[in-house]
Amino acid sequence: MVSLYKPTSKVSGFAASFRSSPEKDCVFAQLIKQSTWDAQNHIGGFKESMNDPKKKVTVALNFVELGAIVDCIERNRPFKTFHDDGKNTGGKSVNFEPWMSKDEKPVVKGYSFSITVNDKEDINNKVAFYIGLTFAEARYLKEFLLWAMKSHFKNDALKQVNRKVNTVPNPTLAPIEVPTVEVV
Repeated sequence: MVSLYKPTSKVSGFAASFRSSPEKDCVFAQLIKQSTWDAQNHIGGFKESMNDPKKKVTVALNFVELGAIVDCIERNRPFKTFHDDGKNTGGKSVNFEPWMSKDEKPVVKGYSFSITVNDKEDINNKVAFYIGLTFAEARYLKEFLLWAMKSHFKNDALKQVNRKVNTVPNPTLAPIEVPTVEVV
């Protein structure tokens, strides 16, 4: 699992986590809004937001989407997708893209990961969750995503081998008779 925390003194920060789920065949990405700030210790808190569905969002990223995020990190290309949960919501827009400075001549200063929850009833009502990643954090995330994909391939190969080993032989085929040879 990869966890990244970006608290601010204005209590406007976010935390992100990426967790591999072999059972669900995906990586869950979660963004949580900051809930507190301890000015004395310069520490932001996120605990209170964990149980508030308006302050946290989760998406399940498939392995093609993980590959697209890795490609974004390697080639500075934006990746955007949309997840429709099939419920009465407006779905979720997922973006991973280069994070540009606001200078006169913008330069890439890292990457931005965001999930926007759309309201089906009111298209103007959206809740955005986002976090900026430094180049080092993006590299850390990239290595985790590559590991998750390799683990997926390994688990898939093991499942295929187990299916072949546990296959019941065809009872309509005659057994092969092996001749016996006497050794003198």
